[in-house]
Amino acid sequence: MTDNFTEMEGRDILKALEDPYVLENCPWEQIGPFAWTVVLKARPELADKCDWSKLPAWNQMRILLDHPELAKFADLSELEGKDCVKLLSEMPEIGVDVPW
Repeated sequence: MTDNFTEMEGRDILKALEDPYVLENCPWEQIGPFAWTVVLKARPELADKCDWSKLPAWNQMRILLDHPELAKFADLSELEGKDCVKLLSEMPEIGVDVPW
């Protein structure tokens, strides 16, 4: 189970994260972008295990809107602020106000 996060659905990833064995033995470097998005939104304390360069800027923004304290881990340098605002304004279903 721990080496197949890339093939799991979001709810299965969340269930797997409840298992202490998974947390201790997970090959974090093998987790893909979707799985990391699920993991970081549910368990932000695992951010230090994430290779943020694997996450597209949009996924980074989604995570940071929920957990702004993770900003020290994220690198949005490839996406300008105005582009972030544009992306967020085009995604009203996420139901957040743009904070700037």
